[in-house]
Amino acid sequence: MTEIRIEVDDRALRATLESLLTRVNDMQPVMEDIARALRNHTEDAFQDERSPFGAPWADLSNVTKAIRAKSGHWPGPILQVTGSSGLAGSISSAAGADWASLGVGKEYAATHQFGRADNRFYGGPLAPIPARPFLPIDAAGNLPDTLRNEIMAILTDALGS
Repeated sequence: MTEIRIEVDDRALRATLESLLTRVNDMQPVMEDIARALRNHTEDAFQDERSPFGAPWADLSNVTKAIRAKSGHWPGPILQVTGSSGLAGSISSAAGADWASLGVGKEYAATHQFGRADNRFYGGPLAPIPARPFLPIDAAGNLPDTLRNEIMAILTDALGS
């Protein structure tokens, strides 16, 4: 009788899987890198005065420019009059073993992210505030391609090394 015997040397595969398992058991450093990327893209929006998707922010209204000029804050960057105590200074990021987050510590953040058509300045006439998106996510939950690619590179590097 003829016998065929096949032996598979799976030591390399087992070592690779063991290494991968070790890396995925401690994802906190990877999540910290992702949180940092989220924050960096948000800070870039303030510096560039444009959405993380690339669209420039609407210019300030003439009323806002006049108010800023009176207080000595014109010309100046959009959404950054109050410096570190304002909207841009309230951006925070955090990470854990299986999550990364981005936060904004100002209650008026949504007004600037999405705009506000019914805004009345101190009870005065209607003065809509245009959207000036600064968070790197759109209304459908999509990330800008540059950020998505950066996150994928972080994950690929972490899982492939």
